[in-house]
Amino acid sequence: MCSQSAFELICRSCFLYIEFDKEYIFYHAVSGETHFLNATGASVLKRLSASPARIEDLLDFLDGNHARPICSYESLKMLLDRFEELGIIKCNYPCKC
Repeated sequence: MCSQSAFELICRSCFLYIEFDKEYIFYHAVSGETHFLNATGASVLKRLSASPARIEDLLDFLDGNHARPICSYESLKMLLDRFEELGIIKCNYPCKC
């Protein structure tokens, strides 16, 4: 992944979510799977539901929201890689934004 890669949700309208006791429950209609996320994971998916974003944009977004503990580039990359493995997001090479 290069720094100009953009991430986006595979299906923006395929998510339902609720917040429950500072955790988030996301239902992914395409896979039929339910995911339990912390504030960081939920914030990333909410941000990507608006438009594609580069990892640097996501870090800035998380910093501005104060919705999570300090998130490093490496830990955000691991989270994005996991979302990609689950078929929730995809990465576009190079960035189209």
